[in-house]
Amino acid sequence: MSFSALPDWLEIEAQLEIEVTREQNFDLAPPPSETLHVLRPELQLATSIRPGPGIDGFLLLELAHAFDLQDETDNDELTHAEITVKEAFITITGQALLRIPLSIQVGRQSLEDEREWWYDDELDAIRLIFHVSRFRLEATLARFALYDEDLANSQGADDTDFYHLYAQYAFGSFFTLAAYGLIQDDNKPEGERPAFLGLRVSGVVEPGLRYWLDAAHVRGKSEGQRLRGWGLDVGFLYTFDLVTQPLLMFSYAFGSGDDTPESSTNTGFRQTGLQGNSASYESVTDIQYYGELLDPELSNLHIFTAGLGFRPFEEASVTVLYHIYRQHTPSDELRDVAIDAEPTGLSPDVGREVDVVGGWAPDPFELKLIFGAFFPGNAFEPEAQNAFFAECRLTVEF
Repeated sequence: MSFSALPDWLEIEAQLEIEVTREQNFDLAPPPSETLHVLRPELQLATSIRPGPGIDGFLLLELAHAFDLQDETDNDELTHAEITVKEAFITITGQALLRIPLSIQVGRQSLEDEREWWYDDELDAIRLIFHVSRFRLEATLARFALYDEDLANSQGADDTDFYHLYAQYAFGSFFTLAAYGLIQDDNKPEGERPAFLGLRVSGVVEPGLRYWLDAAHVRGKSEGQRLRGWGLDVGFLYTFDLVTQPLLMFSYAFGSGDDTPESSTNTGFRQTGLQGNSASYESVTDIQYYGELLDPELSNLHIFTAGLGFRPFEEASVTVLYHIYRQHTPSDELRDVAIDAEPTGLSPDVGREVDVVGGWAPDPFELKLIFGAFFPGNAFEPEAQNAFFAECRLTVEF
């Protein structure tokens, strides 16, 4: 719905999303399995203003409430409504800055990279963006939350600071080079101070064939240890020139582990904590490319992924992904995963997962259907059972 009676300098848009999810046996325990059914309606209101040439403002509010359809959980996240300030910033562009190709953004804003491998989150920040022709440079000073994100439920401020520098140069469609540095400081005497250095190359080799390579190194300190980990994600996707646009995708991701946890140096890799690990893979909707169910952080893991997809028609897509997970170093912990079970630390074989993601997006609607099944490996207890996940999400834009 368009608000046509509004003045030219003001624009208001709305989006309604209704999401139903089913999580079955996420603790991998023998029957009877635990099942969680959640309904989550969400309304987003976006307001854009242009008070003058080269000056723009943006505000994004989100109203949401998650309901346990079985009313059998004591999860605090399902007991209250949320009124969230997702974004609230002002942008001053070169038109108001002596006509140079520089813009300044101040306020709560989304920090997001192409594959969400580095970051996909909202931070309170000051960001400088220099963009000319094929070159882009960004510098950001941010804090996770200067003030409460949820207006309905006080959570207190977060003192974690982020210092971020990003540069990208496109040599052509066949080769784009990007690099970034990110320092995190939680401002505590013995707190977390990781520093990340990353590099990305991506491009299109020939019509239909594209590739990517992400590599990163983490240094700094955490819990009294020095950090010295590294990770990478490499893959390619080929789309066949046929009516249904079938595609084939292979990727491999690696995050180092720590085989000497008692030493003063932790060689385990970790992502920034801001990552989303989501991409489209030529589909009409985004996909969690490390698994819709397990959805792990890339840490102490090898992840092998193969995918198939096709477009039955232009506004719809179906993608099937198969994942194999192995720990680099056998451990009784998995960092930031969706399941509740913990491995024994006796085997690196975490398991396998199959995901089917379907999307249909006739404007102004988008329907997304997800089914995921995780099959635990020898890293878990012998009696560990399979876990299942299903989601249906309907989005309407106004």
